[in-house]
Amino acid sequence: MMAHKYFFLIMGFLLLGSSQPMAQSKTAFVQLTGIIKGFNNQAEVEDMSEYQYLLPPTAERVIIPDTAGHFKIRFQLQSPGYFRLGRNILYLSPGDTLHVFIDKADPRKAIFKGHGEIANTYLRFTPFPKGGSYMEAGSKAQRTAEGTIDVLIAAASSRTKQLDSIRSKVTPEFFRLETARIKADLINSFHAGNISFYRPRKMGQDSLDSYTKTYAAKSESMSKAYSNGFVDASLLKLVVYRDLVEELSQQPGSKKDIQQMHDWIKAT
Repeated sequence: MMAHKYFFLIMGFLLLGSSQPMAQSKTAFVQLTGIIKGFNNQAEVEDMSEYQYLLPPTAERVIIPDTAGHFKIRFQLQSPGYFRLGRNILYLSPGDTLHVFIDKADPRKAIFKGHGEIANTYLRFTPFPKGGSYMEAGSKAQRTAEGTIDVLIAAASSRTKQLDSIRSKVTPEFFRLETARIKADLINSFHAGNISFYRPRKMGQDSLDSYTKTYAAKSESMSKAYSNGFVDASLLKLVVYRDLVEELSQQPGSKKDIQQMHDWIKAT
């Protein structure tokens, strides 16, 4: 009985998701060729969509490179979406043909040539949510709470300028999603700064206590400000948004979006 209930919950979420407007819905092949470095005998172009853990595994996106890392892969895609190869986030659309170089050890070294290169080149510098996004595993923590907050806001501002510089060269949907990612990463960064691992090192206990208290108050206020009006189930496509979904689903928003967000939480 529980298995049937779980199945229908997943199906309900998938049907709700299918009602979301898509930027493109014409099935076509994606072709990736190039070199991967630092991988084992095989790699996978992983689906990073909101359905990531709800769909059965597939072998069609598995890469088996030769001894020099050269590979070629081709698979069908119905609509644009996010994928991951190693530590690189990819944005692929039906019909994309990309020649790539990807180093598993450093996503910033990736090279993309072909249809879709501009979006994927931009994504080389996508922050890692598990590393605290703009906190960068604590390396951006300053000696004062105010200083840390300022650095995080500056990082988001810099990323916004990078995105604005390619706005005319990417699809409106990519620009919309990446604009939302910047906001979600900033909220995630505010939260990360409250974790001891991300606080300044080599600080006396009294100073650390003062820092912690001030940072908690300021980051909570900033998080609330950026979370306002940020309820949008279509943003579940973004991993960092999904990391915040339980918090965001408690904010005011449309009943449809909130319901879909709750259904996603239950299904996963």
